[in-house]
Amino acid sequence: MNKYLVLVLGLLFLLGCAHGGKISDVRPGMSVDELHAILGPHQGYKKDGESEVYSYYNQFVSDLSSVRADYHYIFKNGKLDEYGTGNLRMNPDTGRVYIMPIK
Repeated sequence: MNKYLVLVLGLLFLLGCAHGGKISDVRPGMSVDELHAILGPHQGYKKDGESEVYSYYNQFVSDLSSVRADYHYIFKNGKLDEYGTGNLRMNPDTGRVYIMPIK
């Protein structure tokens, strides 16, 4: 019986690590494919001019926190330009999409 319990607990641990990536692994300049390899498929997508925004909703802020937030990743020319939590905005003069932090 103990062997099976150890086996089941080991499998559960491995399944918990299967996702592999964390928000802290994301870096500017990454490609969309690299982002998806770390975080998995996105839940939201928006294209504004030259910007593409991939959104991940209700994500843990850190490994040690139970706080969750929506994260947005803005790509320009196929490379990660800006990312973080907040509300998406567009500068009407430049057309640039950016993240407005929530206060």
